[in-house]
Amino acid sequence: MSENLTQSRSHSALSGSWIFRVSLFLTLASNVFGGGFAIIDVGTLGGNYSLGYGINTNGFVTGESALNGNATHAFLYRITNIVDLTPGVPAGAAYGSGHALNNSNQVVGQLVTNGQYRAGLFTAGAKTDLGTLGGDYSDAHAINDVGQIVGEAITTFVTGGNDHAFFRDTTSTNLIDLGTLGGSYSSAFGINNSAHIVGEADSSSGGTHAFFL
Repeated sequence: MSENLTQSRSHSALSGSWIFRVSLFLTLASNVFGGGFAIIDVGTLGGNYSLGYGINTNGFVTGESALNGNATHAFLYRITNIVDLTPGVPAGAAYGSGHALNNSNQVVGQLVTNGQYRAGLFTAGAKTDLGTLGGDYSDAHAINDVGQIVGEAITTFVTGGNDHAFFRDTTSTNLIDLGTLGGSYSSAFGINNSAHIVGEADSSSGGTHAFFL
């Protein structure tokens, strides 16, 4: 069992997710406690905290962990091995978080580039800044097995820029603005292998509604 908890800068229904910061991972074990739940400690990257956000069908887990310093890095975990997805970056000098992964173990989430929080892709020991929609902030929430990515990004550097849902295809490095339901905000939280996208968006009436694309 897993719950993909994703953090958004504004309007997110998961804005309270910080209370779930723990160093334990909950997994279903059919042979333990008569088919109940067993708690397995994933460990950390040297610090005193870690958090699991996503899991794929092969049992690989991603999330974020503190180092032995002030930094937080994205990690990939399988069975007993937790791997830093931002190796070589000095403790206290960087931030990274893995929010979701596909069955090729491509991880998406967030990293810091030049002091800005940006959507990131972590794969095969490399990290890629996915850019924004014109502003200074983005966050990747999900990736499918094709490698297509969704999330949210600020649309402009001008004060008061809006978060919009984005889509990134494998054929381009550009983020595509998915727009809203008539309001100023949207965010995409999931994408399947047919590129169907779900999320939330402000409507013209002022409410925030789920959307499907």
